Amino acid sequence: RHDDPVIFMGADVTHPHPLDDFSPSVAAVVGSVNWPAANKYVSRMRSQKHRQEIIQDLSAMVGEILDDFYQELSKLPKRIIFFRDGVSETQFYKVLQEELQAIKAACSRFPGYKPPITFAVVQKRHHTRLFPNETDSSSTRNQLFDENVPPGTVVDSVITHPREFDFYL
Repeated sequence: RHDDPVIFMGADVTHPHPLDDFSPSVAAVVGSVNWPAANKYVSRMRSQKHRQEIIQDLSAMVGEILDDFYQELSKLPKRIIFFRDGVSETQFYKVLQEELQAIKAACSRFPGYKPPITFAVVQKRHHTRLFPNETDSSSTRNQLFDENVPPGTVVDSVITHPREFDFYL
């Protein structure tokens, strides 16, 4: 329902320079705190063990952002959409397993609160480029390669992995 508030969250971990063997990694989480605009965000950051990709203090950070959401709207979100960046394919399931549990633990701080959670790993560093279909006969071949697909385009078949749940947005 349109009236049911949704929170959009995003998380990533940044690591020190490859030659730095000592500095901590930094984990950050952002979350929307208004609805339906979802255009006001708060953030939380924590340092953590050097080169650790799993967000160690995720439960506390998500809990704090849920508190902020509640302060703004006087209610908790009915659904959590969580985007996680910076995860290699070899770490997908470990991150999903541990971090989804951390998000659920944050929710359990609020009695009876068990919202549906959509957890999506986002990858930007791929070599796939999408082009619009040739619909205008006046377009030249070079013009087609200079254009992007329309905003909101979703590709979830043909060029995607046959067994993984992936898509291009």
